[in-house]
Amino acid sequence: MTTIRTMFLVLLLGLGMPAAAVAAMIGGDISLDGPVRVNRVAQTITFGLGTPDSPLGRSDVGALNGPIAALFDTCDDCVVRNANPISYNPAAPTAGLWWSLTQNGQTLQFIVDSGPVVSFLPGTNGGGISIVGTGIFRLAGFEDTRAVFALTTQMINLASTTFSSSFVSVPTPASLALMGVGLLGLGAALRRRNAMPGRA
Repeated sequence: MTTIRTMFLVLLLGLGMPAAAVAAMIGGDISLDGPVRVNRVAQTITFGLGTPDSPLGRSDVGALNGPIAALFDTCDDCVVRNANPISYNPAAPTAGLWWSLTQNGQTLQFIVDSGPVVSFLPGTNGGGISIVGTGIFRLAGFEDTRAVFALTTQMINLASTTFSSSFVSVPTPASLALMGVGLLGLGAALRRRNAMPGRA
């Protein structure tokens, strides 16, 4: 009986107790578009052209879908702060905090993973650029949430052009990992029980 109680305690510790402490993930998607600055020497892209009242540039939040739409609003000429420009040089991929959007007393951040895929699109004035990759949505009170993104610019040979982009969350619940921990603990308890002397 003691072994059985131990097995159930292990399962409860692995599943029930930690799961209650896990924050919700950020669901849905957000689209950004507007003017963009292209630095052909550094081979980087920065949202917005910069203005005296917002030197870091402005962009439009064109669409919000899913749970994230309850937290933020669509808007024209929003302040989207570029912590770091994104590189379109495949040999020097961007990684780390990319941009942040503050609305309604909340700040949504996007942290891009290293190694996004860069493609050059045919067209006038040098054509455009497509950048596809992965990253993390970060928002206070929520669990960091995996996401994928796609960004496209027009006319890369112009210093000032336009871009469109979409960032879509791909939740991977931590509860699944917690369940795995619980099942591993249960398995270990069963192995210990079966290894006791006198058991087949």
